Amino acid sequence: MKNYQKGFVVPLLIVIAVLVVGGGTFAYFKYFKPTGPTSYKNDALVNSYPILENSDLYKDKFVSTNIPVEWNIPVKNIAIKKIQENKFSCGNKPANFIVYSSYNAGSNYIGGWYSTSVIDCGEYYFVYESGDSGPKLYGPFDLNKTTTTGQQNSSQTPSNSQNTSITLLSPNGGENWVAGATNVITWRSVNIPSKAGISIDLINADSGDQISIAAIGATTTSYAWKIPTILNGSYKIEISTQGIGKKILDESNSAFRITGKTNQISKIDSLFPSSGALSPAVITGVPNTNEIKDIKIYGSGFLTAEDGVGANRIFFSSEKGTALFGGLSSDGKTLIINQLPLSLEGKNGHEDLVPGKYEIYVRNILGKSNSSYITLTEPSTPSITVIYPKGGESLKIGSTVAIKWDSRNIPVNGPRKIKIDLVNMTPVQTGQNSSLMGKVIFENLPNTGSVNWQISSNVAPGDYRLMIHCDYPYQNDCPGGDTQETFRISN
Repeated sequence: MKNYQKGFVVPLLIVIAVLVVGGGTFAYFKYFKPTGPTSYKNDALVNSYPILENSDLYKDKFVSTNIPVEWNIPVKNIAIKKIQENKFSCGNKPANFIVYSSYNAGSNYIGGWYSTSVIDCGEYYFVYESGDSGPKLYGPFDLNKTTTTGQQNSSQTPSNSQNTSITLLSPNGGENWVAGATNVITWRSVNIPSKAGISIDLINADSGDQISIAAIGATTTSYAWKIPTILNGSYKIEISTQGIGKKILDESNSAFRITGKTNQISKIDSLFPSSGALSPAVITGVPNTNEIKDIKIYGSGFLTAEDGVGANRIFFSSEKGTALFGGLSSDGKTLIINQLPLSLEGKNGHEDLVPGKYEIYVRNILGKSNSSYITLTEPSTPSITVIYPKGGESLKIGSTVAIKWDSRNIPVNGPRKIKIDLVNMTPVQTGQNSSLMGKVIFENLPNTGSVNWQISSNVAPGDYRLMIHCDYPYQNDCPGGDTQETFRISN
């Protein structure tokens, strides 16, 4: 085995990366930039985040306008941070980012764009506005009860919480209402501030599923509700306050009956695909055979926009956690999960998506569907992970070190061989510029997962990183073999 020493300049890789990104940016503006006014609104999102219906309520919880896009939230002891476009984190966990509405005046205008989105952190969420005036954050809001959490403005807080109450009067249990008819929901309020909001929700008394009926002001104590024709069964009404320091609520003492056509609880017949490969963790030039891009759910009884009773909630789960998707069916027979979740929310926080069997089912105000299952496999693309040294180690010149790596889909006796570069993290002055210099310490190695390296006296003391990748002509096929932390070499 020959051991060659070659110099190379790492910035060349950076230049290539910039060209690739630049080309992607050009393609975006060439093919996707709108030429006229466009708008978008996801009305179904209000069912999960009712505060979106009343901007006056959520704007009472204004955090700040901030650039860079990062906020410290003392009440939750976390930071909300923008990682990249449409991707945020809540502390050290990824958030679920969902666009609610947007408007773009088009290429014929300067400015004139904005969007409103939800940053869902799991137990609570924020409203995020972005536009010509800069990014704005509002919240946090309780995800389960859709009300603000933390300290409130004193002008919104009831002056005498001992005498503050809200009491549902009708329907309070035992009533028989008819689907398609209009019935009046009534309640009694005591010392509820006029600036408060009132949320009216419908609860399925059998399954516990809940949707929003309306979000209105506190100046009224009744609401005329036209009952959607699809409803049939036992229900309760919950009425609650929004936007004040203490959440006050009441619900029907017992179930009342809605009589309509016999509703059909959602039923899943099949999934397509029913199995496939996970997405690669890093970009590679090799196609990922059988990669799952989206999942189509075929069946019956899925809610549509015409039903007017909220959205379908699609659960993607394992024993470790669950990811939640939502949406309406175009025909009552099809739902789509547009992409695999990045992670699952479990008891121990976020869990990575790994190969295995996952359960999919649908819930809505009519109840819960049966379950169907999908099997996820490892990506078929090659990848490399550095095992040792990967950062923090202290190595001596003249010593022998066992370099170790893990790999996926690179056969030991296959055509792809391994190349290992040693990168000096101390910038070297080259004319008017400084660069990171590196040298090849091994090439054309079989993929055995390890090799012994005697650190030559030609290696200067300093901080270094290893780059382990496939050798020419497969150098773009095997990403991931780049240590992120440095190790030290000394005499």
